[in-house]
Amino acid sequence: MTLILSAMTPNFIVLASDRRLTDGATGKLITDRENKAVLLYGQIIMGYTGLARLGRMPTDKWIVQTLTGVPPAMAVTVLAEETATIIRGMRVPEALRSHAYLLAGWLMDRATNQRVATSILISNFHNEHGKRIAPRGGFIAIRRSMGRSSVGIQSVGVPLADTQLRMVRRKAERLYRNNPNRPDGIVDLLINALSNVSGTDSSVGSEMLVTSFPKAAAMQEGVVIPLQAKMSWSANNLQAVYIGQDSQRVQYAPAQVTEQYGMWGVSMQRVDPQ
Repeated sequence: MTLILSAMTPNFIVLASDRRLTDGATGKLITDRENKAVLLYGQIIMGYTGLARLGRMPTDKWIVQTLTGVPPAMAVTVLAEETATIIRGMRVPEALRSHAYLLAGWLMDRATNQRVATSILISNFHNEHGKRIAPRGGFIAIRRSMGRSSVGIQSVGVPLADTQLRMVRRKAERLYRNNPNRPDGIVDLLINALSNVSGTDSSVGSEMLVTSFPKAAAMQEGVVIPLQAKMSWSANNLQAVYIGQDSQRVQYAPAQVTEQYGMWGVSMQRVDPQ
């Protein structure tokens, strides 16, 4: 299992995902470098929890191949149906078939004709109210828009207690009120929350990919990948930063999907001058 944390505000979205991959049956560590983040159509950043391989393919690569060329309006339906189909054909025990995607992005609100921060949970182990259940064959999609809230916090994967989520939400609301145009404080809040869980749950790693997605960057293709672990987060540009042991030398990007192309396995290596 993993942990995906998202924070949505009227001006920016932050999504943090750990990179640990463990054997679901034995709990054995496989790698701390698995990418679990995908940028969709310049509108949505998403993470996944559950099966790290769909068929024999890394899940982020499978997402890229499955959704590239699919119209954005069909993406949720295609992702839910195709994931259910491929899991049914896998030799995985029923108890280990839990799988979910958490999407957070800037989608059109029909009432206002404006882009608003919106989350979509696509899952086979949550019911219509978002409560965890035993994994089932089909997937459901639960869509939530910001509404009147100043900050929305969601998590998927390793379950967080309601008290933990409320505490993160209260801190995020305070940070947003103090600086509604800068994601820096909320970025640090999610990093710390994920790090705290990794310290008590061995299935969650301390290495992570954190993406900040301001509303001003919606529909822009591409990701800015700075070659350092700490930085000043932009109020206008989509940014993704890998935080881990080698973050001073290498940075990873989320996988990316558009209607025309897909990208997977992108990294940048720092080369010291001779």
